[in-house]
Parts: sequence; C-alpha cells; structure tokens
Amino acid sequence: DQARVKACFANQRVILGAVEMYNMDNQVMLTELKDADARTGGVLVSGKYLKSGVFSPEADCSYHSIGDLSGTGEITCARHGSVDGN
Repeated sequence: DQARVKACFANQRVILGAVEMYNMDNQVMLTELKDADARTGGVLVSGKYLKSGVFSPEADCSYHSIGDLSGTGEITCARHGSVDGN
C-alpha cells in the first residue's frame, strides 16, 4: 500500500512540474487540472510537457487541482489526497 501511495505522490509532483513548465511557455496559463490533461492525448502530453500520460498506481487514482495552479494551487488525487496532506 505504501508503495502505491508514494507512486501517486510522485505522479502529483511530476504533473505539477509539467504544469509549471506549461505556464512558463504559454500566455494563457493552465489554472486548473482535469485528470484527462495528464493522460495520453491530454494537453500536457500533446504539448510535450509530459513524455507520456501518467499511469495510476491504483484504479481509482484520478488527478485534479485545488486552487489556482498559476498561483498557490496544488495537485491532488481522489483516493490519496495531496502530497501536503490536504
């Protein structure tokens, strides 16, 4: 179980890094994340900010944002919460 939680948190960090790169490169910033944005065919993959879509360590892991990602927002998982514990 711990390995899957750690893998989920690692995914969140990778996604957040991709969002930050996207926001540095684009006039219109990505302020919220939907799960599909980080999957195959999503904006972060098609824009080459992620090499491939993220793989969920558990079937019910889905990623989305809380707050404004161009500011202090964060990425969270429907199953495991966020890296910061929210």
